[in-house]
Amino acid sequence: MRNYFFINIIFLLVSFSLYGRMNENISDSSIVDTYVKQANRYRFSNPDSALLLIDSAIELSRKTGLNKRFVSSYRTKGVLYILRGKLDKAIQVYDTAIVLAKKYEFNDILIKIYINLGIVYTQKGEYDEADYYYSKVLNDFEISLNQKSVLYNNMGLMYSAKGDYLESMEYHQKALANRELMHDSLGAASSIMNIANIHFYQKNYSKAITYYKNAASVFDKKHYSYGSGQCYHNLGTIYEKIDSLEKAEFFLRKALNLESAKTKRGRAKTLNMLGLVSMKEKKFTDAEKFFIESLNIRRKVKSKSQIIPTLNNLADLYNQMGMPNKANKYNIEAIELSKESGSREFEKEAFFTYSQSLELIGNYKKSLFYYKEYSELKDSLLDKEKYSRIQELEIKYNSALQERKLEQQKAELIQKDLESNRKDAIIKKEQIQKYAVGSIAFLILAILLIELRNLRNKRKTALLLVEKNEELNNQRIAELIKKHQLESAKNSLTAQEKERNRIAQELHDGIGGSLAAIKLYVDSLRKSYKIDELNLVHDNINKTYEEVRTLSHNLTPPEFEFASITDIVKAYINQISAHSKTEIILSAIPQTGWNDLDESVQINIYRVAQELINNILKHAKASRIEFNLELIGGVIHILVRDNGVGFDTSKRINGIGLKNIQSRVEEFNGDFSIKSVLGKGTTVVIKILDPSKV
Repeated sequence: MRNYFFINIIFLLVSFSLYGRMNENISDSSIVDTYVKQANRYRFSNPDSALLLIDSAIELSRKTGLNKRFVSSYRTKGVLYILRGKLDKAIQVYDTAIVLAKKYEFNDILIKIYINLGIVYTQKGEYDEADYYYSKVLNDFEISLNQKSVLYNNMGLMYSAKGDYLESMEYHQKALANRELMHDSLGAASSIMNIANIHFYQKNYSKAITYYKNAASVFDKKHYSYGSGQCYHNLGTIYEKIDSLEKAEFFLRKALNLESAKTKRGRAKTLNMLGLVSMKEKKFTDAEKFFIESLNIRRKVKSKSQIIPTLNNLADLYNQMGMPNKANKYNIEAIELSKESGSREFEKEAFFTYSQSLELIGNYKKSLFYYKEYSELKDSLLDKEKYSRIQELEIKYNSALQERKLEQQKAELIQKDLESNRKDAIIKKEQIQKYAVGSIAFLILAILLIELRNLRNKRKTALLLVEKNEELNNQRIAELIKKHQLESAKNSLTAQEKERNRIAQELHDGIGGSLAAIKLYVDSLRKSYKIDELNLVHDNINKTYEEVRTLSHNLTPPEFEFASITDIVKAYINQISAHSKTEIILSAIPQTGWNDLDESVQINIYRVAQELINNILKHAKASRIEFNLELIGGVIHILVRDNGVGFDTSKRINGIGLKNIQSRVEEFNGDFSIKSVLGKGTTVVIKILDPSKV
């Protein structure tokens, strides 16, 4: 605490002497900055920790009124979601950040948010939305040279993804010119890589290889593995296209090692390319594995622009494997997504692959139609006028580069003069600082006031923690009470079933045994006494014996260890149906999963089924009973409907059978309702919660 106090004194003295003011939130702002710095540090290696850190920065800056850091942290959170491929979540975060940036009039942050949204919508394949945000930055704000470089770079990427290579080259060359003017070597390497991409798309592979290798050498020197990975991936792609498969695999493996630890998108892209290499080598099983893994990753990040090429590759693979019908599933999806995204390049490839599948199937007319669609798109993308225009732009760029070098030499001379003036200004500042010593007393007083305020804040925080602990304790108590209630209900049911079992054994072993003995005795008497009277006694004893057996069977709990509740209820219904003219229909949805229910719940359902079916058979005079069981998210729904005589629910709802059912349902905090119409039947609806899911 003492060291922290003296550090504050020294920092404030320097701040006062240099700037004539002091920053009251220096400790809080430092903590926020540290959170943000660490979040950026872990954004690739531990994205979950990065999100926790940025949330801490957001919360602390909000509480302490550091509004600019508050809004900026929100923007950083959106970036983290982009890197994780969670584009919809990124959009939600940016919507909030836009409102805050406008509220506090932080235009510099608002510019960055709009640029980030352009990136998101480009990755989603929604190019009109991306263009809207980029144009908004260009038209509505005064932006710096660096911001223009970033914006031009992103617009070039957008037009490239859209298949408009002319516009893409124009914007990437603008970005490169600005970055070289600022001596931004990493930024310039990124622009060089993007120009290489355009040559790659135009199949000018020799130029593309040169540009990629130049960019990769800068990235390697700067230890920027993500950029190196992209260059190596694209080099592998080119070598695959020119059938230099060993080189292709070398660069792709190198890219996979760099990218797999960074982003899902990079891994998916390289897996897709390795699939193409395996397909060329006729290693179809390996190719299918690479493509499927790539497609699964790309579906998770919901990026149309990345899903489409993998769909095309899978369709091509199945065509080569002689499985055109399987290929068509991927062909149709690729065409639909291409049209939605507006990407002519992807649509062209999808048309070509679909044409091949249709030809293999034998649908030549439709195959010819899609081949014509492919040819028209191909011609529009690769016409000579656009290629010549790109070459013209490169010549203009090289000429402009020479002019900038001359201007740069002039600027260096001016910079020397400025440096001399700066040294004079520093000498004057040092003289001014000497006169600031008299303000020390005032500063010490100010620091003491700040420390007092910090102590008050700590006390306030401690009180808030006490209140929070109290609230958590109350929540725990409520949870324990609820748990105890559920345990009590379960124990009560267990006790009931034990008692039922005991009574069943008594009936079977005691009364049942006695009745059996009497029956044998009467059989012997029938031979020598009045036959009619003894037959009547014999029939009554036999009927009583059967009733005791049935009652004993019904009281015995079912063995759920060997069968599910649906099987047991079905067996019970089959047993009843064998001796009754009433049609009983059982429906259970789903067919599986019932054994996962708590056994006490299964017993309860069985007893409810017994009670309801017996009541209907005794009183309803029904010809049809529907018994429906549904299990949805840990909640059991029971619906029983008959077409019997019905009854007045206001008079007979208090019967013993219905009371027993209602009591069982209430023990599990369930719902019970009954609806009956005279002459039309009765419907019972029950909902029971599985305690293990509560």
